[in-house]
Amino acid sequence: MTCEKMFRRGVLVALFLSVPLPVPAQPAQPTPPAQPAAAPAPAQGSTIAAIPRPVPDFSTRDLDGRPRNWSELRGKLYLIDFWATWCLPCRDTLPQLQAIHAKFSEKGDFSVLGIAIERTQSGAARASSFAKSLGVTYPLYSDFGSGEARKAFEVNALPDLYLVDAEGTIVDRWLGSDIDFEDVEATIAGRLAAAKPAP
Repeated sequence: MTCEKMFRRGVLVALFLSVPLPVPAQPAQPTPPAQPAAAPAPAQGSTIAAIPRPVPDFSTRDLDGRPRNWSELRGKLYLIDFWATWCLPCRDTLPQLQAIHAKFSEKGDFSVLGIAIERTQSGAARASSFAKSLGVTYPLYSDFGSGEARKAFEVNALPDLYLVDAEGTIVDRWLGSDIDFEDVEATIAGRLAAAKPAP
């Protein structure tokens, strides 16, 4: 057999070996029944059906690490700000919150209260230093550790503001980086006016 014939036979054998073998047909799988569609999640910042609702008691710490219970703080109208030093929009809101605190807290029936979402005590110290550098004078607390405050308010984004009345009920909420602080002030003023005893 000549080299040419041997070469042609080798090519044919190679082609035969490279052709894929037919795959046996697989039996058809039954189609699973359709699942009911999930209900759409509420949009961030939208009206929340759970408001008004009471705030369950929780423990937090001041920025020196001393524990405090929510039950000790109740008794006035609070604007509670959940924030963090790593949240840029939160940092921008602190001067506006300080202005609100200065405007409405003179009579002792209102206060802004800041709760920093920090993971460690050193993070809480960093939050304290940052707030003081901006001239913040309202009470500041930290939610590092168990995160009880965040869970009690169901916080899932920052910045997150809650208006809580003297009975400990959440009566309003503002969420996100585009908070309308004119609306916040008007709501606080209305609440304080309505709480005044009749002449």
